[in-house]
Amino acid sequence: MDVIHTPSVVRLIQAYGEEIKPTTPIFSDEIIRINSRQERKVRLLVVTRTNLFICVPKPDKEYSEKSHYKVNDIFKVEVAMHNSLLLNINFNKQSHSELIECFKRTKLMLYFKRFNKVIEKVDQYA
Repeated sequence: MDVIHTPSVVRLIQAYGEEIKPTTPIFSDEIIRINSRQERKVRLLVVTRTNLFICVPKPDKEYSEKSHYKVNDIFKVEVAMHNSLLLNINFNKQSHSELIECFKRTKLMLYFKRFNKVIEKVDQYA
């Protein structure tokens, strides 16, 4: 089963008012979230047309919401030039960002480009 069709992820997306149809564009990937203490944690990233979720995997192959953001609140996405997985998603309404290692980074960047999000190449995360 595709991870975005697990009951907990479907409920999460629907709780924010979105419908899931076969043609609904949804990006998902298992990521490594890096917190301010440089701790790495496995998470699930789900991006829909209007929402971005970071979810925590549970032992029963279900997920719970860790963080939620609106796609419109993404200010820019910084991509590390010397690391093929690392990127930093910056949000404009909060002075906050999410530093992640994304295994499908190129697909995620293409998904963000659909929403005209600024993507910058940076050295500082190398």
